[in-house]
Amino acid sequence: VLVVDSNGKTILKKDVASISSLSFEMGFVDDLQNKVTPYENTVYFLSKDKSKLRRIVFTVQDDGTFMVNGNWRGKF
Repeated sequence: VLVVDSNGKTILKKDVASISSLSFEMGFVDDLQNKVTPYENTVYFLSKDKSKLRRIVFTVQDDGTFMVNGNWRGKF
C-alpha cells in the first residue's frame, strides 16, 4: 500500500500483510478547504512488482465536502 498526498509526497508505504488498518492525518478542515495543506490523499494498492492495481482517492473540496473516488461521503 502506498499513500500519496496532492503534492506528490509519500505519506505512508506499508506491506499489506503487516497491517490490519490504515490511518493517516489530512490536517485541519479550514486548511484543507483553503488548500493550505494537501487536500487530497490517494491510496494505491500495489502488486508484488510494485505496479499500481487499485486506488482510492480521498478529497476535501473548497466548501468542505468530503469525497471518496468522486462520490459524496459527507461535509465538514
